[in-house]
Amino acid sequence: MGADGGEGKCASASISGSFFHLPGPRRVNHEECVMTKPDVLKGDIKSQAQEADRHNLARPAVNGALWARGLTTQRVADLFRTLPGLPGHWMQLQNEVNAGNRYFYGVQNGHQTTEEGKALIRWIADAVVSAAGQAGFDFPLQQLRFTADTGWLKLYRVGGRVLVLSRP
Repeated sequence: MGADGGEGKCASASISGSFFHLPGPRRVNHEECVMTKPDVLKGDIKSQAQEADRHNLARPAVNGALWARGLTTQRVADLFRTLPGLPGHWMQLQNEVNAGNRYFYGVQNGHQTTEEGKALIRWIADAVVSAAGQAGFDFPLQQLRFTADTGWLKLYRVGGRVLVLSRP
């Protein structure tokens, strides 16, 4: 359960303007959005992920936890290194997420994301939001498509603030 009483999701908020009040995204505070790490991502799996080849990650069907940990350790770590590199790195991340989407949605559970898949998807989304907070540059809207029943991660960074529009 997340700090907001939900399952690791941040509650919606709004940004106040000088003349009006618009509902919208809010700045992400890592401490208030910390999600408990699923048990499958604890232990030796981190060192296995650190040793993995980022161009040849474990497949979700072989080891879902190692796939997710490798993805967050190898791909997300490089995501926000430079603004010119962001589109290519984002596409690589989306391609890996698509492999997980195919496995966790439909293949095992008849067009519903498995509970393991939901936990790993939330973990990946949280890792991306955390990495975005460490970016040294602003970036336009980025969307990471997850399964149909979990939603997408939509975020951008402006004025040094990460704004999350939606998250799984």
